[in-house]
Amino acid sequence: MAKHATLDDLTKVRKDNEERNQAKPFLFLRDGDTVDIEIADITFSRIEKGEKGLDGREVKWDQMQIPVIDCNDNKSKTFCPNANCVSKICKTLEDQKLDPLSFKGRVLKISRTGYEHEVQIVNGGATVTDGDAEIESDVPTEEAVREAVTSVLASEKGKKMKSKELREWVEAYLDDLGIKADRDMVTDIIDEERE
Repeated sequence: MAKHATLDDLTKVRKDNEERNQAKPFLFLRDGDTVDIEIADITFSRIEKGEKGLDGREVKWDQMQIPVIDCNDNKSKTFCPNANCVSKICKTLEDQKLDPLSFKGRVLKISRTGYEHEVQIVNGGATVTDGDAEIESDVPTEEAVREAVTSVLASEKGKKMKSKELREWVEAYLDDLGIKADRDMVTDIIDEERE
């Protein structure tokens, strides 16, 4: 029998929708898929069952995740490769004398056939930022970091976060904007804004 929604029902629907909209979409490769991705972090993150993944959602099994930019639609996503794919990526990087613990900005073409993956490095291993070596790096201003902190704190989820989790979310927020912030600056501003 149909009944009118209560305020609690509406609040729950809004909260669930806001959390879903804040999460980065996953990038999974199905059999036959080929994708070009730009790696957006230095290496993979190992997420254990029950922990929050890079997108903020709790994972149901131990997995590797890494933030990437899908070159097909230019959107930030969380890539969740299986063990075979992680192994192939690392071997491909090592074969090219590249460090698998420092490959942010590299563009990879990954194809999946069944459980097997083929990995190619696009542009001969150059990172997207290699051409910017002569450009002076942008040091984030305190104002940009403070704006990121207040944005995360303004969300319902941000209000409930502990300091470490909040710092990680702020760093991810800044990273999405292409800003690399000093961890101490982020921590200090979080402490100031919470007082």
